[in-house]
Amino acid sequence: MRDHGYSSEFRTIKHQHLFVVDDESGFMLADNLSGMGFYYQDTRFLSRLEIFINGRPPLALLSSTESSNMSTIVYANTRVEAEIQQQKIITIPQETVMVQR
Repeated sequence: MRDHGYSSEFRTIKHQHLFVVDDESGFMLADNLSGMGFYYQDTRFLSRLEIFINGRPPLALLSSTESSNMSTIVYANTRVEAEIQQQKIITIPQETVMVQR
């Protein structure tokens, strides 16, 4: 993993004329020069896909590409501290919120 939490390994998921190139965490980084994206008939329609929880990338707990045309990724939050109405600071412990896609 790189310092900002993203993987430097790439994977390709393909189904007929559709394919996705992303990293092991399922992200397509905004500053990527590696051709990451969502393609249809060799035309890139999406070049960036990043998820943030309270401004931070989530932790990838599971990344599975069981077949060449399907992927499951499970994320969890890092520790979150947020101020509510300028009065109370709440803390959400790490790995409390999970997101699956």
